[in-house]
Amino acid sequence: MSPPRRFAAAAALLAVGVTAVSCLFGVDPDRSRFSCVETKDCGPDFECRPQASGGALCFRVGECADEVCDEQDNNCDGLVDESFDLAADPAHCGTCANACLDGAGCAQGRCRESRCDDGQDNDQDGLQDCSDKDCPLGGGCFEDAGLNCGRQPVDGGEPDAGEADAGEADAGEPDAGVPLERACVPREADCENGADDDLDGHPDCEDLDCDGRTCANRKTCSGGECR
Repeated sequence: MSPPRRFAAAAALLAVGVTAVSCLFGVDPDRSRFSCVETKDCGPDFECRPQASGGALCFRVGECADEVCDEQDNNCDGLVDESFDLAADPAHCGTCANACLDGAGCAQGRCRESRCDDGQDNDQDGLQDCSDKDCPLGGGCFEDAGLNCGRQPVDGGEPDAGEADAGEADAGEPDAGVPLERACVPREADCENGADDDLDGHPDCEDLDCDGRTCANRKTCSGGECR
């Protein structure tokens, strides 16, 4: 074979080889990067990184790192902040780097009071301890061991029959016992009067405050029942 023909044949074989490689590992039109199956497909100083949506792409060595919460795709898998649960992560609550204070947890993307007996507004919503609806009724209070989280009438002075005054509930409007406000109140003490005295939603033996105490017919409150 003459020299010109040998060169032509070699060029044809090279073209076929280049075409085969480009078909297998061509540029992904969505990412402007070469696709790959393993790192050797990417060439020197590049690595093959799997994608969350399937397949893999070539990235320069050192370009990808561990995922951090910063609204960036740090690990080059096509997802952003996928390792973080912004709905429940107290270090990244709702958004990256929005950390809840000690004494607050993260739920549904918002910091919520979780320590309800320290006299602090741990979730910084303007309410602390029992006044905060995040704190369960019946829980302990900061002020005194004999109190728990309950509710009381908004009233608080001499009862009358008119506007809200500040005392015990009476028959007037709108201070007939509603609305109630959350507060530290004395724990349930009378466990046989059929009333929810501390207004925490649990009357008599249903209230854990009554556990071990005397109830109707000289029985004893146990396990939430009068036995």
